[in-house]
Amino acid sequence: MIWGRYNHTFFSEKLQKYFIYNTFSQLFSEIDSDTYERFKKFEKISQVDNITDAEKEFLKRNYIIINNTNDDFNAFKQLIESNRRANQSTLTIAPTRDCNFICSYCYEDNRPKIYMNDETEDKLIDFIKIKNIKKIHVNWYGGEPTLYFDRIESLTNKIIAITDTYTASMITNGYLLSESICSKLTQLKISKLQITLDGLEKTHNTRRKLVDNSTTFNQIISNIVTLFDKNPLLQLNIRVNVDETNKEEYAELEKILKKKFKNRNTYVHAGYVRDSNGFVDTKNTPYSNCNFDRKKKIAFLKNEFKNNIYSDLIEMPKSYSIECESRHKNDFVIDPVGNLYKCWEDIGIEKNIVGNLKEPLNINDEKYLIQADPLTNDQCIKCKYLPICGGGCPVTRMREQYFGEKTDNCTIYKGNLNFFLESYYIKKTKMNE
Repeated sequence: MIWGRYNHTFFSEKLQKYFIYNTFSQLFSEIDSDTYERFKKFEKISQVDNITDAEKEFLKRNYIIINNTNDDFNAFKQLIESNRRANQSTLTIAPTRDCNFICSYCYEDNRPKIYMNDETEDKLIDFIKIKNIKKIHVNWYGGEPTLYFDRIESLTNKIIAITDTYTASMITNGYLLSESICSKLTQLKISKLQITLDGLEKTHNTRRKLVDNSTTFNQIISNIVTLFDKNPLLQLNIRVNVDETNKEEYAELEKILKKKFKNRNTYVHAGYVRDSNGFVDTKNTPYSNCNFDRKKKIAFLKNEFKNNIYSDLIEMPKSYSIECESRHKNDFVIDPVGNLYKCWEDIGIEKNIVGNLKEPLNINDEKYLIQADPLTNDQCIKCKYLPICGGGCPVTRMREQYFGEKTDNCTIYKGNLNFFLESYYIKKTKMNE
């Protein structure tokens, strides 16, 4: 037996405790000092000896010890490859690129008033039939998708009619979530929404304004109340855009939201507004959600832990079992005129179009499916963080290989794992008191 590659043992100075964590199995356990010394010995000599049968069974099950050098990597690889969906599809559909907001950092340089027509809708339905996919998840996107809710209703009914399993979600600014729209979400199988805020009321209203410069914060909060009144089981993700100018507001806003929507299925998280070179996006740079300044994000998270120990941001590292949609053969982003992309933020960027609904058999997405594979990258293969990193954003990884763009694609946990595990341990301990 040998020591697994995904183990992380450490002594916490803050807690005065010993721990072991495995990034693949997600085992996170406090251990005594003798066990810690034994594990450090196993790690140093890469061999495991003098353990009981019970210990052996437990440690093998959690990939702490393995039979052969690549057993844990092969198990992770098998999990990832088995989840590369061949018989199902996630379609991110933008019924319009138009938007009722004028956010300065939006990925689109302009907001063309392009709306999906009946011909494109029919081509989309034909596309699904040709692909012969019976299990589909649709994520409604934009622009602002609620500007063309009639098209969402029409497409939903047609897709449900030709599939066996249909689910849906929506990314919206939340301003147009009227009682009428909220009342239809369950019928349209939209069970998950993401709504964005940009800080406390004053800050948000200076950054996320209507096209006529009207404020939006209070209307969005009011609409969320209506949303839950009509859909009590709905899952809501509230994304709070964060940059250097508003980061100090995050902790207070999260507390306000968690209190106001207590006992609702609400998750508050940070979205980092940035360009490929720094933290604040001032250039409307594509891929801004994937390229980020890792150091500033870590500093922000450490500060949030001080401000709010119960923050949703303090969580266990998640093991990646399902890759980004760009890595799945039958997953596409579809704009209002039928162009196909592999990344949400590619919409409107002509050079990143991989096909069109009019030619469903002529799709050029190989560079996303092959060249961006972390399972063939030597650096990723050897890295103990791979199961909680997944190789980073596949689009930036592909662009680095194809276009020579240099980005920091590694996880925030790299070099900071002790802090995140300690923080999670403290949070869970406090919550259980």
